[in-house]
Amino acid sequence: MDCPCPKHGGNAGAEVDDSLPMTLWDALAALRSADILPTYIGADYLEIYGEVKSAEFNDFMEEISAREYRWYL
Repeated sequence: MDCPCPKHGGNAGAEVDDSLPMTLWDALAALRSADILPTYIGADYLEIYGEVKSAEFNDFMEEISAREYRWYL
């Protein structure tokens, strides 16, 4: 592909690329199963990064946001 690419017209998000993860959990699973990335970054780094991001997201999901509080109560 020659870059820079021409400007996209219309809704660039109208077509979903099924090869891309749609949730953080799916993205972390894809990261853990990556074949090429560990060669460049290191398998140990990717494992630690994935664990840290999982822990951060778990902590985030345990908090009740002000919007959720107003919405559900």
